[in-house]
This record gives sequence, structure tokens and C-alpha cells, in this order.
Amino acid sequence: MWRLLYLFLLFIRVYFAVSPSYLHPDEIFQGPEPVAGYLFPYPTRPTWEWTSSRPIRSVFPLWPIYGLPMTLLKWTWAQEEDGDCVDTTVIYYTLRLVMFLLSFVLEDWAVHELVRSPRRWIQAVILVTSSYVTWTFQTHTFSNSVETLLVLWSLVMIERILRDKTSNLAQHGLHPHYQHLLINLPQLLGPALILLIASAYPFNLRILKGILSNNRLASAGAGCLLLSLVPHQEPRFLLPAVPLILTSIRAPSSKIRAVLFWTTWVIFNGVLAILMGVYHQGGIIPAQLAMPSLVTHSLNTTHSDAHNVEIFWWKTYPPPTFLLGSDPLHPTTNRSLNISTVPLMGYPQKELVFMLMQHMPTCDPTLVERLILHKEKTDVFVVAPLSAWRLDASNPLLISSNHPPVQKAEFTYPPVSNFSFAIDMNIPPAQLTLTNLAVFRRHLNLDDLDFGDDGVWPTLERVVGRRGLGVWRVDRICGPVEYVDAHTGEKLTTEQVNVRKAANNEGREDLIQEADSSEEASRISSSAVIPTIAAPEEYDGRRASTTTVPPHSTTDDPGLDL
Repeated sequence: MWRLLYLFLLFIRVYFAVSPSYLHPDEIFQGPEPVAGYLFPYPTRPTWEWTSSRPIRSVFPLWPIYGLPMTLLKWTWAQEEDGDCVDTTVIYYTLRLVMFLLSFVLEDWAVHELVRSPRRWIQAVILVTSSYVTWTFQTHTFSNSVETLLVLWSLVMIERILRDKTSNLAQHGLHPHYQHLLINLPQLLGPALILLIASAYPFNLRILKGILSNNRLASAGAGCLLLSLVPHQEPRFLLPAVPLILTSIRAPSSKIRAVLFWTTWVIFNGVLAILMGVYHQGGIIPAQLAMPSLVTHSLNTTHSDAHNVEIFWWKTYPPPTFLLGSDPLHPTTNRSLNISTVPLMGYPQKELVFMLMQHMPTCDPTLVERLILHKEKTDVFVVAPLSAWRLDASNPLLISSNHPPVQKAEFTYPPVSNFSFAIDMNIPPAQLTLTNLAVFRRHLNLDDLDFGDDGVWPTLERVVGRRGLGVWRVDRICGPVEYVDAHTGEKLTTEQVNVRKAANNEGREDLIQEADSSEEASRISSSAVIPTIAAPEEYDGRRASTTTVPPHSTTDDPGLDL
């Protein structure tokens, strides 16, 4: 029933929108008149608001509402023989219909967003659409009509931030409301905040009056309190408040306290400057700048004819892609390389390994169309912090001269440079290896701090002691593949398998695959001195185990330590 009523009220709005009533001169002279005088050779009478030496109005907000429809009319309606003129009646009613559409779409939509209860929304929208103000003022070319829409949608944005859309903020992190005051401000101000709080002790009415009379401090405090209402809180949001607060602080009058303050202030800022200004994600920019040369050097070393390059950035911030510059040329063919950047900032290690398996060519020629993601040959690279790789330390085969027994440790870590690891695929037999190309030492991955699970000292030893960002080339080593008939035991060639596959859509249900017989793959997979890392238990129905490879067994290109 309410839908029929809403439709009836909609027709009433259309009727009043095209009715030539004239409510106030401002609906003409504060909007359509100055714009029409600029676009068309019509006589106009600009008011003092536009002609004084210091106009109080700007034509900028008029163009989206009135200028754009008039310009479209001029392009589509005007004829050269008419002097690019448009019938003024058409202009007038076009603007009225534009105001009606803005009211119908944006105003009703805003009411729906602001009133979430279905029952209350029906009542609200009926009240709004049945008001004569909506029928008349909102369909006329008043600037106040546009302001009404802006206010409504400003409230919608506030509602989404504070109440309705916290799930979107959760993608970036939700924080308690005290985050700014108890964590972010101390992180930005350090001992200066302690001095500011101490100067207000003991707090009394005189101190309060002094704070309120200090415009800088009052502005900073009000801004921090308002930002604390938003559940997504980062220190950078408080940057405008830092100079305001610092200019409101007085150094201690006591010589001892002054020396103590300035000493702690210098140490605090020195440590944070080095951490945030040098090491915090500090390898990303140098690595991205060096990436074209690293890629072309790798292609030249491996004699690869691939022109597509895919680079996975794992456990880092997304890199600026414009730093890659123009497409580098292939060292052999002199053709442009197509470099794609794939950011995997929050992915766990096992998902990274699984994605690498999908992006590498399969060793089974009968599985090419099913498993491989790239129809053209593609070289794959990985960029990741050295502290991010975690290898499973529960393997009892770790005890050796090179790897001492692991006591009460769930993970161990590979060397900080020039290391590789391999993933064993039993069916088909394959090895996925990573060869280190470069290490950028000035890089700390603070997002990888895990004091709760690993403890304070082990975490610092891993993140700080293993600082650096590495670049690896990903390769797959395939051994010879043999197929046998599951019923007769007869060995089959690849051509015979393809024939059977064409005849039977089920493909290899009657085929089993023998283990890789190559000596190299056997030596790698049987290595007893390297641990196992976490990997997906199944890959397209096939179990996968992960084993590291000693650096000398797979590294044919010396790593570059930067």
C-alpha cells in the first residue's frame, strides 16, 4: 500500500517541478542567471554578489548543478545558424527537472540511509515526500536546495563512519577509543607528553582556564577528542596536533629536570628517526627501483625467453608501481617486458606457496590446460622480508652437523641470504625452488612483531637480527614422468595418455604416476638436513610436502647483497 502512496506522491512532485511558480528571486539570480550569461549570448543582470570588487559568492559550485546541463544542451540542441542558442524554455524546464531528479534520488536515498528501521523508514519517507517543501522548494533552483542534499549526505557519511560501516574499517584495523590518547600521542610526543601532563599537576580551575585560553592547545585537544570517536585510529591522523602541542610546552625550570628532559628527548627522537626514517619498510623503494635490472639480469643468466614477469610482494606494503618506469627490454629479443606486481601483504606462508605452485608451469604435459594460470611463459619472482620465512622445526631429520637439534621450538629459519627451498610434488614429480637474487639490509618488518606467541627476545632477535628484504627467482625442476596403466601395468607414452584423455573426459582415472626417478630430484627430496615448511596438504587432489634445499644445490646465480 505504501508503495502506491509513494508513487502517487512522486507524480505530485513531477507536477510541481514543471509548474512555473516563482518563489524568490534568489532561485534565479544566485544560480542559473550568471551561468546562462556566460554560456549563451543572452541579456543578464548580475547582482551585487557577483559584481562587487570583493564578490561574496563563487561560481564554482554552480557549474556541476547548472553549468553542466546547460553545456550539454548547447552541445546537443544548439544550431550554428541560431548562434549556438538554445530555447530558453528548454533551459528552464531542464534545470527544474534536474532539481527534481536530484531531490528524488539523493534526498530519498539519504532518508533510507539515515533511518535503518524498515517501519520507521516508511514513515519517514512518506512524511518527507508529502511535504510541500519537498514539492516546491526542493524542485526549484535554490542554492539552499543543494545545501539540503549536502547536509543530508554529510550526516550519512558520519553515520557510516561511526555506526553502520565499521566492517569496512575492520579491513584496516579497529581500535579502542583511547588509542589516540594512550598510545598514539605518546608514540608521537614521547617525553614531551609527560612534561605536558606534569605541568598540569595538580589540576585545578586555574589550570583549566589556562588550557582553554591557549588556542593552540585547545585546538589540538579538541581535534584529538573528535578523532577518538572514529574507531580507526593511526598516529599519522594526529600529525596536525603535534606542532600545536609542542609549541604549548615549557621546558622545566630546574636544571636537573631540564637536563633529564632534553637527554630523553634527544634519545627518543634519535631512535625513532632511525627506525621510522631508515629501516621501517626501508627496502621496498630500493628494491622496486632495482627490480628492472634484477629481472633483466635474471633473464640473461637463465637464458629465459619469457616476456611476462610476475612479482609477488609478500609481507610488505604494496610497492609504488610507477617506480618501475618504462618497461625494460628483454636482454635477448630486445622486446618490452610486461611486469606485473602482485601485493600479498597479509597472506600466510602456505597460501603464498600454493599461489606460486599455481603460477609455475606444471611438469605433467597432460595437466597444462587444467593447472597453469598463464598461457604464455611467465617468469615468477618473490620479494619478502628475511624474517618472514618460517620453516617447520618438528622434522626429526634435522639433527645433523649443519643443523643442531631444535629444543622447544616450533619453527626455525633459513640463512639470511642466498637460500632456497623446494616443494616436492609426488604426482607429478616436481621441485619448486627459490633462488636469492638480492638482499636489501635496511629493512625492518615491524608488522611481523609477535611478542605474545614468540616472546620479546626471540621476536626481536628474528625481526631485528634478520633484518632485510630479499628478492628471489622462482623455478620449477621437473624430472622424467612415467605413466602406467593401472590394470595392465603397461607403460604409456605422453602421446598415449593424451589420446586416452581425448577419449575419456575423466582424464587420468585409470592412470597412476610413478615417483620421479631422476637422481637430482631424489637427492634433493631425500635430504636429511633441511626442515619442512608449512604448505597446503592438498594441491588439486595431490598431497604436497615442502623441503628446503641447501643453497649450493640450487643457486647458480650469486646473490647481490645491498
